[in-house]
Amino acid sequence: MKWTLVSGIVGDTLVVSVRNLGYTRNAGEMVRKLFAEVGSAGGHRAMAKAVMPLHAFRRSSAPLGDAISLTIKNLALQYLREHAAATRRRTP
Repeated sequence: MKWTLVSGIVGDTLVVSVRNLGYTRNAGEMVRKLFAEVGSAGGHRAMAKAVMPLHAFRRSSAPLGDAISLTIKNLALQYLREHAAATRRRTP
C-alpha cells in the first residue's frame, strides 16, 4: 500500500485524510492542489488533511458526480497520473 485516502462527513463538513510512504510524492501537495480552493488543506510529504464545507465541495465537484467517495477517488487518481507524467518528463 503506497497511498491511503480516508474521507468522512462530520456534520456539514467533509474531511479527507491522506497518508503515503512519503518518499515518492507529497501528500500535502496533493490535498492543497485538490482542495485548497474549497476549504482548508495542507500537510507534509507523508500525511495531510483537507477540511471543507460539504456544500462547497459538492458545488466545486459537480461535473464529477454526486457520489463523494467516487469523486475523491477520481480526483486523487487524476492527480497521481498527472504527477507521474510530470515526473517522467523531468527524468532523462
